[in-house]
Amino acid sequence: MAVSSMSMISTANYEARKFGVCAAMTGFIALKLCPDLIFIPTVFWDYDPNFMAASLDEAYLDITKVCEKRSITGAENAKELRSRVYEETGLTCSAGVAPNRLLAKALQSGS
Repeated sequence: MAVSSMSMISTANYEARKFGVCAAMTGFIALKLCPDLIFIPTVFWDYDPNFMAASLDEAYLDITKVCEKRSITGAENAKELRSRVYEETGLTCSAGVAPNRLLAKALQSGS
């Protein structure tokens, strides 16, 4: 599996890495190396099109506008995001909601 689309891979699991698939590789090259590769799309763009990837497995999103538009709390949004990731990929994730990145990292829950 690889997290991405055909444009650029964010990360790949160990099985895909055995075939040479790696981060920052385009999807079409990864498919040549690993024809059975499964792409897992990221859902972050639905919540914040300007999300900031902090590393291959971590990102920061400003969900203020989404929460205001949908009249939900940050905690409700985080719960939905975690559920959606699990439903769409079968993978668990954690999420932290706070006024800044440092606190969000310290307060993350889930996984």
